[in-house]
Amino acid sequence: MYKIGSSLEFMNNEWQFLKDDLYKSDNRFDDVSQYIERYEFLKKFDDVFQYSKKFLEIPLCDIKRMYRGVPKKVDLKNYGRMVPNAEFSNRHNRMNPPGRVFIYLGVMPTQKGNSEDIEKNFIINTIAKELRAVKGQDLTICRFESNTQKKIIDLTGDSTLPLIESEVDKLIDKKIKSLARVRSGKVKVEPYVHEILTKLYINIFNNDNIFKPIEIDEERAYEYAPFQLIASYIEQNGYAGIKYRSTVDRKGTNLVLFNTEDVTLIPETMEHIIYSI
Repeated sequence: MYKIGSSLEFMNNEWQFLKDDLYKSDNRFDDVSQYIERYEFLKKFDDVFQYSKKFLEIPLCDIKRMYRGVPKKVDLKNYGRMVPNAEFSNRHNRMNPPGRVFIYLGVMPTQKGNSEDIEKNFIINTIAKELRAVKGQDLTICRFESNTQKKIIDLTGDSTLPLIESEVDKLIDKKIKSLARVRSGKVKVEPYVHEILTKLYINIFNNDNIFKPIEIDEERAYEYAPFQLIASYIEQNGYAGIKYRSTVDRKGTNLVLFNTEDVTLIPETMEHIIYSI
């Protein structure tokens, strides 16, 4: 039986130790391999990732709707303002330290085939919350599209999975019996069980003690240090970015890309909106 409670406690304790220790030192994360043996959290993350990354990979081009917003009116011809540069990368963000230019985008949690307007409004709501917009505030938004075949890592987890050990066992047992009914001979269940346990691990990683909103600027360097290490780890493993859940919009999802050139702004999508929620 997979012990969810003990896994959660272990993860949170090791995350806290990682955060405290990283904050004490000047970490550039140029070579993440040196951190794997030093920290139990990263060691376990590496074990899961190296064996299970195939369950977490998504081609960036498969993400069809990606939007970005800024908290003011921008000239609708000023496309450059919507693409981050060194001038706007002078503080700690969740996945990048000062001086690293990443691009953060709002995306759909899953591809459900909803209309463009429905998905656009859903994403814009997440973006506005990330920007800490208030009702009546002017925002400028635009849409981006992928121009690369690179892959990203999805760390949003699977909300359909149970968080009770006995229910996980029942789910796996039900799948094994289902496979046995439709296939003759030996049933190969290991890949399915492996995928379930991988997604459970990611679900536990997404707990509120780790993914929490940061409202005080002075806390950013401390709280974001382990995320920046994870981002460097994923980048050094050859991926273009990370899809992860929003901490300020429980239903929302963000995408961070390590290279701004992996997406292209669609000029005709630049528009001004007034946040109304």
